[in-house]
Amino acid sequence: MLHDVLTTHEARTALAARDIGTVYRLLREAGVPQREIAHLTGQAQSEVSEILHGRAVQGYDVLTRIADGLGVPRGRMGLAGSQRVEEVDESMQRRSFLQASVAALLGAPVFGVPDPDRPPNESTLAHSPPGPGDLAALTGTIQRLAVLDREYGGRTAYAAAAATAAAGGRLLHDGGDRAIRGAVSEAHRLAGWAAGDGGDIVRCRKHHRAALDLCTDHRAKASVVMCSMAAMEKHHGHPDHALKLLQLAGSGPVAAGLSVTAYVALNCRDTAMKQWRQARAMFRDQPSQATDPFIAFYGDGRGLLAAGGFRLGEYTSSYAYAVAALDGRPAWDTRTRAMDARVAARSATAAGEHGTAARHREQSRELAARVGSVRVA
Repeated sequence: MLHDVLTTHEARTALAARDIGTVYRLLREAGVPQREIAHLTGQAQSEVSEILHGRAVQGYDVLTRIADGLGVPRGRMGLAGSQRVEEVDESMQRRSFLQASVAALLGAPVFGVPDPDRPPNESTLAHSPPGPGDLAALTGTIQRLAVLDREYGGRTAYAAAAATAAAGGRLLHDGGDRAIRGAVSEAHRLAGWAAGDGGDIVRCRKHHRAALDLCTDHRAKASVVMCSMAAMEKHHGHPDHALKLLQLAGSGPVAAGLSVTAYVALNCRDTAMKQWRQARAMFRDQPSQATDPFIAFYGDGRGLLAAGGFRLGEYTSSYAYAVAALDGRPAWDTRTRAMDARVAARSATAAGEHGTAARHREQSRELAARVGSVRVA
């Protein structure tokens, strides 16, 4: 029975994404008792229950024990045969990324040797120059994965995004032309974003670093990568490092909007309010910038302004921005809508609108239950 369940397309996809909750759910739906799952994987039944109810599994030892217990080849889950995941000093990794950000802006390495831990771009593997069809295929895949990430969360999208970044690296030939480098850079940025959204900040930084290395000749793309990494650093508890990246990224509306909650976290309320007002003016006065992919990702700024407004106590404005962001997003954008609904609920609660808050809170919970994301858990 186990083999039949674990070789289905849905199970293979979940295993590749290390979505153990989905794997366990499929086993339960096939009639495998919870106690048997616990026995096979060497876990307590309470632990299996927590995983079924959304707890992520990230520890290498636990993942390998689950793979071995269920008879799943470790490679199917992206696990090495017996090698432990190397522990990385976070301070060193953040410093390395900051150095790479400066290098990307200056167009040349300025801080010594590159980071040996980042994912390779594999330019040496290309045997012939890529054609227009290769670029179109890569770009199309990235666009579909971006939708997958927003609809189902980073835990679901990461494995495919990382594989796409690796495959894109093989298109680099003698460095690749600017379009190819830009596409591979975006593939790595997306993989890094998905990793961070799924809770893996180490892989998140590595992919963002690889993305930066490919856009040293494109300031705008480098700024997008920095904003993307800053958003993840902020979520994972490093607002000071996030601000450094945002300051390097420039003075655009996304950088200003993202910096608001970082300044609040650092108890710099006056500066945060100044940045929030500046971001409001930028998004209002520069509508053409809404075509930028990273700005569009944030709901033309309304989602950012909602989150910042809530942290600053601007509850009426925060609620209005959150609802506008919700109404403006496509139905499939599950994760971001869950975040918007959560801000709307919190703002309504703070404003004393408890009935409205309850409605948005339930909406947020329903949406969050459908995505594998630590940011909406």
